[in-house]
Amino acid sequence: MRKFILKIGNKKINSSDSFILEFYDYVQLIKRVYEISSEIIEEIILKTNEVEHYYVYNDLNIEFLIDNQIDYNKYYIILLGTTILEQKFGMFFTEGLKNSYRLLGLWPHEFIEELTKDKNLLLNYLTDIIKEPDSFYDISILLFKMSP
Repeated sequence: MRKFILKIGNKKINSSDSFILEFYDYVQLIKRVYEISSEIIEEIILKTNEVEHYYVYNDLNIEFLIDNQIDYNKYYIILLGTTILEQKFGMFFTEGLKNSYRLLGLWPHEFIEELTKDKNLLLNYLTDIIKEPDSFYDISILLFKMSP
């Protein structure tokens, strides 16, 4: 199974404080492309100004440990969270067609297993992040552009 493996750290802090995330390739797993409107991402980012347990990070040092034909001209977004049921999840997006973001990968494997049982899970999570912020302990949005 193809993975996107990323090393994430703060540009201002020693790199020993970094961590690694492995996102499973969504298209390979589900056999379809999933794109969302950029307005959804914009609404989630706006929520970080209203909800104290929502965070946005754009000053991170992120590098791909495995290069899966990454387009260095595009922006990337990682959405990480924990539900009030303590279920962790992550979604890895890149710029898609005009005014959209394409889902590249999901984390952890348990989240993917839940998705295979409920095809509406991704949309439900994205909707709840915007409309039901109390359904989550935390939401972190990582915004970045890769440099070669």
